[in-house]
Amino acid sequence: MQASARLVLLLAGGFLFWGCRPARLDGPLIAEVMTGTEVCQTLRDLSMPGGRLSGSSNGARAEAYVADKLRAYGLSNVHFEPFTMTTWRDRRTQVTVLDDPPRRLDVAQALGNCLSTPAEGATAELVDVGKGTEVEFEAMKDRLPGRFALAHYGDVHRSKKMECARKYGAVGLLHISHLEDQVVVGTCHHEPDPTPGVAVCRADGDALAARLAAGETIRVNIQIEADCW
Repeated sequence: MQASARLVLLLAGGFLFWGCRPARLDGPLIAEVMTGTEVCQTLRDLSMPGGRLSGSSNGARAEAYVADKLRAYGLSNVHFEPFTMTTWRDRRTQVTVLDDPPRRLDVAQALGNCLSTPAEGATAELVDVGKGTEVEFEAMKDRLPGRFALAHYGDVHRSKKMECARKYGAVGLLHISHLEDQVVVGTCHHEPDPTPGVAVCRADGDALAARLAAGETIRVNIQIEADCW
């Protein structure tokens, strides 16, 4: 009984000490993990090329880096295995703001799994749906049918925004990237689909949003040529 009591007291004291440890220790510990560990250095090395889309040169660099790391760790059977997958490729994306005169956006990219539009493209007015949450789409449901949804970068994945756009009758989605003069490209449809989705850079997207907020009517034309096999 005495031994058990001593053990309980030791455990209780340990928990009390742990619970009262100075919070300032967290900062140095986190800093050490973030700056002085191989795990973090590997993460930085992998992230440096930027986007690592499968089939791209950056993707190949990342794959080779990981394979070399595994060999360096002593693994002897490091190799690449072929596999089949659905492949999508954008050949041309053109977004034209139908001002007088019309103006093409220099930075625009179709989102993954969007099929080609008709040759003349898809033309419609823009409606700003904020960050593209379900609540924001619901609030604009009377204005969305037959129009493009303009969605800002946020916590909602672009595929969810596209689902909402289709649910509320929009003809497509313009997704504003968080990068000032570049776009972030990824999938907006889980399967190949003709509903156009395009990423535009923050500078262009914010400029369009500001005009909409000022009460302007903006029409855009989207043309996409893409392959899926």
